[in-house]
Amino acid sequence: MSALSKEKEKIESELVLAEAKAADVKVPYIDWYKLNEPQMFD
Repeated sequence: MSALSKEKEKIESELVLAEAKAADVKVPYIDWYKLNEPQMFD
């Protein structure tokens, strides 16, 4: 196996891990109207 294909495999596995971590991140819904900040939608 060439060094290049080893590097490619390593990067691809890191990408899979990064995508899994990103999927775990939950973005809370912020109700700006409740916070009296309706201009957030302007």
